[in-house]
Amino acid sequence: MPARSREVGELGSEVAQILSEARDRSGLSLRAVEDASGVGFTQIQKMLKGVKVITLDELGSICDALGLDPVEVLREAQARARERERADVVQLGERQRAWSEELPPLEELAAQVEPGADEELAETTGWRDDLGEESQDIPYGEDEPL
Repeated sequence: MPARSREVGELGSEVAQILSEARDRSGLSLRAVEDASGVGFTQIQKMLKGVKVITLDELGSICDALGLDPVEVLREAQARARERERADVVQLGERQRAWSEELPPLEELAAQVEPGADEELAETTGWRDDLGEESQDIPYGEDEPL
C-alpha cells in the first residue's frame, strides 16, 4: 500500500505552537527534549515547527519531557483553534459590512455596466426615485388583486 502524505492541520499547528512555547519557557534544548522523550532531534524540530504530524505516542512522550499533560495540551489547542475560527468569522463579517457600504446603488452599477441600463432597471422593477425605499418594498405580485 503506498504511503499517504499527511499535512498538519489547524489543531496540529496549535499543538505544535503550545509545545514550542512550553519548550521555550522550560529552557530545555531540543537535545534535552530528545533525551527525555526518546523522539529524534530532527523529528522534534519538525513537529515543533508544525511541519510534521505528531502521533499520540510522540505527543505523550514530548509532553512528559516538558512536564505537560497531553490532554490539557489538546484542550488548549482546541480552544485556540476555535478562537481563531471565531476571529476569522468576525473579520469576514466586518469585511462584508464594508462591502455593502462601499458599493454604489444598484442603478449606478447598472449604468456603469451598460449606459442607459439604470432607466431600463427602473422600468422593469417599477422603481421610482421619488417614492423612497420603504414604499417600494412590496414583493413582486403582492400588489395585484386576487
